[in-house]
Amino acid sequence: YTNSGETSVIIKLFDAGTGEPVSSASISIIFNGITLKTCQNGICSGSLSPGVYNVYINSDGYSGRIVKNVIVPNPAQGILKAQYYLCPESLSLPGNLDCFNNAGLSDAILALQILTGINPDAYELFPENSVSSIKIGMEDVIYLLQKNAGANAGE
Repeated sequence: YTNSGETSVIIKLFDAGTGEPVSSASISIIFNGITLKTCQNGICSGSLSPGVYNVYINSDGYSGRIVKNVIVPNPAQGILKAQYYLCPESLSLPGNLDCFNNAGLSDAILALQILTGINPDAYELFPENSVSSIKIGMEDVIYLLQKNAGANAGE
């Protein structure tokens, strides 16, 4: 369903820890008060006017996340298809940058890759799990190295 002048939007949501679809969620457009239909079986759909939006994604059992600068094209350019991963609350830990397992040395490697301009091999990164809660930086590398050295000290 599309209103005249609006673009169809289809967004798929997955669990970052398992890769499985998120069963139910809601997606809200920040500042506009628009909410796409509640998602079913990991798929959210609706329609939006063309533009650039900041999107808030929320589901029970997951940390909410903001996706900035989502571009909704002109209807003549086609539909918007996107997919995002949500981090289970149990894995939303400082330093758990890929939201997979726990904050470990693999997360320190991801942070170093980002800092050196290498595209990391991860489904999606979660800067909200960084030390600053905003962006991934050297402080994450230091935190993760210290945390993991302390956890393994005495072995």
